[in-house]
Amino acid sequence: MDLCCLQETRYRKSGTRTIDGKGTRYKLFWSGNSLGKTAGVGILLKEEWVDKVLEVQRISDRIMLLKLIIGSTVLCFLCVYAPQVARSDADKDSFYDQLYSTIATISVSELLVPCGDWNGHVGRLADRYEEVHGGHGYG
Repeated sequence: MDLCCLQETRYRKSGTRTIDGKGTRYKLFWSGNSLGKTAGVGILLKEEWVDKVLEVQRISDRIMLLKLIIGSTVLCFLCVYAPQVARSDADKDSFYDQLYSTIATISVSELLVPCGDWNGHVGRLADRYEEVHGGHGYG
């Protein structure tokens, strides 16, 4: 594994740390909140790619953008943890406003790789998607 996007990290504030894995090392970049009890996103990056990091934007405890230069291509990994259905409309609006603003900063020459927990809900019925819908939809 070279890169993994994480949600519900529950780390406080923001930062980085090195993590030793089995036979390899990773750098964890995270963005949390002041309490560290809810939300939080992070990107776990294999050590060999760390020198390719162009930029890390910690937008909030739910949105983080990490840009890597691979050859002549800039890859933009967008890690998100969207608000759950029970969250207030204000929380959801704030999240989507920040998300749209972040995406707008990405150049057309850069490649966007969206990752994370989008907390999407599908309908109750499979309706032509039986092979992928598990029959446990919401609503």
